[in-house]
Amino acid sequence: MGNVGSTVLVTATVASTRYLSEHGAFPDRVVGTMDYLRAHPGQFVVLVAVLTAALLLPLVTVQSTIDEYDAGIAGLYLGFLGYRIVYGIVRPVPRGARERYHAE
Repeated sequence: MGNVGSTVLVTATVASTRYLSEHGAFPDRVVGTMDYLRAHPGQFVVLVAVLTAALLLPLVTVQSTIDEYDAGIAGLYLGFLGYRIVYGIVRPVPRGARERYHAE
């Protein structure tokens, strides 16, 4: 996949995940897993460390993958920024997200 394709794929994935999260549309099993990880921060840290190592291993072993990583990082930024422009500037932030962030 080319750099533009990778960027578009990551952008769409990030934006749709944010949408599902802030609109409370995740399936119950995903919500249950997120609640479990919030209640067990040690396991969350281990999960993040394992996933980070798994994602960075190809970058360390095969240097030619750096362009794909650059495209992925650009997609992350574009996805978060684009979603927040739509739901924050153009349209209001969803009520579920406001309640969750202000309740803490």
